[in-house]
Amino acid sequence: MRVDVSGWPQIGQRFAAARGDEARDAGQGEESADGGLDDRIGHVGIRVSLSEAGKARSDEAKKNQDIDESSLPDTVKQILKMIRKLKEDLREKMAELQSIATDQSLDEETRLRSMEGLQSEISSLNGAISQATASLMKAMRDAGLSGEQMLEAAQLLMK
Repeated sequence: MRVDVSGWPQIGQRFAAARGDEARDAGQGEESADGGLDDRIGHVGIRVSLSEAGKARSDEAKKNQDIDESSLPDTVKQILKMIRKLKEDLREKMAELQSIATDQSLDEETRLRSMEGLQSEISSLNGAISQATASLMKAMRDAGLSGEQMLEAAQLLMK
């Protein structure tokens, strides 16, 4: 995350001036170049931007928001998130395998070696998904989930 505080010392002065103008103009903002009103209060000198890693974490959190908002125990939520991640990784590897299989620019030997490596990774991911699903079932039994919670977990698992 990067925070830009250019003009920081002037913020107090700008804010005071903007508040004075606001009081004098009874809420009338200045017209900006694009024809809209320019609300300068709150927009003076501070800009926050997220790094790519920060954006990725934000996107990841949004993807699992439905799991986080569920009524399930935390252990079940964590396993569901792990299964989602494994399924996403599996889809990526399958797409990569398909891409290599149809790539005419690769010689046959290179293509076969690449495909064998990807098939091994895909097999490992499938095994991990199976193990995580078994762990999910055990965690759900151990937690004594209600029928409604079991249904909720199943629906989240299918997404």
